[in-house]
Amino acid sequence: LGGRAARLGHLALYALMLVVPLLALLRHYGSGRAFAPFGLPLLPGGRERIEALMQPANLAHGLLAWLLLALVAGHVGMVLLHRLWWRDGVAARMGLGRGGGPR
Repeated sequence: LGGRAARLGHLALYALMLVVPLLALLRHYGSGRAFAPFGLPLLPGGRERIEALMQPANLAHGLLAWLLLALVAGHVGMVLLHRLWWRDGVAARMGLGRGGGPR
């Protein structure tokens, strides 16, 4: 059960790390405003607002961002449980202890 839960948790983390920023880009595109992170123009400004893009992205982005935050907090919590309470060597195999690191 633990291995399956870890795999599902990691899959959810990776999926949300991809989906949440993509929803933010979709929402920004629908707003019609320019988008130039670090001075690199990605989306031109002066376009019409596209509510059909913004409404679903607005609904999903906030909820999924909070879910991502909860998963990150849960991930940190599980690392601490493995390291400090259960002391089962899982944290060391992740590279967080003596003898850890990639093999």
